[in-house]
Amino acid sequence: MNGLDDLRTTLETHAADVAQGDTTVRRTAIHHRIGVVRRRRRVVASGAVAAVVAVVGAVSLLPGDDAAGPDAAAPSVFGVDVPREIDSLGFPYDYQDHSAGEGRTTLELGDSDRPRLISWGTSTADRVEVAVGEGDAPQVFDGSDFTDWTYLAPGDAVEVTARVADGSVALAVYTLGEGRPDGVTADGVTFRATRAGSPLLGATIGEPGQNDIVVEPTERADRVFYAYYCAGGPADAWVTVETGSGGFAQGACDGSVPVDPAALGGIGSRVLPEESMTTRLYVTDGEDGPRVESDTLRIGLGVYADPAGRDVGDGVRLAGTVEHGGHTWRLVDTVVPALDPDGAVVQVPDREERMIALVTSLRTRQTLVSYAVDGDQSSGTQSVGGGTFTVDLPVDAQEVAFERRGGAPLSDRAAVGFGFYVRAD
Repeated sequence: MNGLDDLRTTLETHAADVAQGDTTVRRTAIHHRIGVVRRRRRVVASGAVAAVVAVVGAVSLLPGDDAAGPDAAAPSVFGVDVPREIDSLGFPYDYQDHSAGEGRTTLELGDSDRPRLISWGTSTADRVEVAVGEGDAPQVFDGSDFTDWTYLAPGDAVEVTARVADGSVALAVYTLGEGRPDGVTADGVTFRATRAGSPLLGATIGEPGQNDIVVEPTERADRVFYAYYCAGGPADAWVTVETGSGGFAQGACDGSVPVDPAALGGIGSRVLPEESMTTRLYVTDGEDGPRVESDTLRIGLGVYADPAGRDVGDGVRLAGTVEHGGHTWRLVDTVVPALDPDGAVVQVPDREERMIALVTSLRTRQTLVSYAVDGDQSSGTQSVGGGTFTVDLPVDAQEVAFERRGGAPLSDRAAVGFGFYVRAD
């Protein structure tokens, strides 16, 4: 690696992620499995709609709700077939249950050790507000019935609510199935063969209790992306990823074991021509302590090729293609504004498609920075020294800000670039 500016932590952060105890509920859109056939909405007489929906605010289980699992026949609501299966980047999710209501409906979901997806459809309107968890601010989605999803990580019971301004709304829940995409798979973890269109160069999934693993990539790349995880370690465990020219530490080891580590983000870095591609991940008792000894420790490391991206000015590079929330996104617009000591504000492009923004900063030193959408500073995600925020933009967002939240004012050397992306899948 060639200095701090070549080592950037990708913070795959949702604008409204919700933590519930030890469970983080990530609300992200998941793309539709190819080959799922869905009937177009057809006109339904008001009496027929009344037969399948509940009173305002109530939960209504539609025909087939007592059946669950991949063998259950998915129902039809408002004249639209609910897909039996959807997937996130090759991971299949099977239909389990659904509910509907007039103006509002709620799904009460129990504990789950597998991730789940929530999808929705309406009788009259395409704009839906979806809230996950108690006290959660809703996200607003536009689009056709059951063509977008929100992701729920494994964890405790949770309540999901959908609202529409007019007519009826339905929610459907899906649970992770058994199929896995090509790649390296062991113990319920898969490092996919590709990430954002770039190949996996090598991966190792440690045995339970293993505290040190090595990946020896089969090919070279000018830039690489390190996707990794550590779970089940003690409170003072310290994770280090060591490359051919040094290493970097990432702190805690108390997360859960992911199904798809590449979807959680990671670290991108340049690889010098003389640098070895061999990469090691190990866990120590504290930053400088001995290796952790724990039967519950779980670690894994994947090394992907990572295209250099587009140089948009001031040393800022933005990837042409990214993954976020189970979708693939392509870059459609960039802005590199002049920074004042407290940050910068840019306008969101006027496009009909749902968008995300990547806000990439460099050389922010000891300044604590974050982002805001239309003045909303509710995001608790912050960073020091530079990094990338990934922001889910509401359908009617007007402005995105890069803001100083603490520490010294931004220096003259600091830079920030805004990239706006639309779905490519």
